[in-house]
Amino acid sequence: MVRREQVKHLWQKLWLVKQECLFMQYLVLILYKFMQGSVPAEFVHYLKKQKNQEKV
Repeated sequence: MVRREQVKHLWQKLWLVKQECLFMQYLVLILYKFMQGSVPAEFVHYLKKQKNQEKV
């Protein structure tokens, strides 16, 4: 008999894996668009924001 705690733990693990997969898909999509020379404006904006934070 599987305890409820174990099931809960398994669900959390699965959820994390799912999140990572979504993140990877997003990265691949951005890379793909980048190769074609059409990077989304929001991504460029995000990068600029990151660089500004690093300077501080």
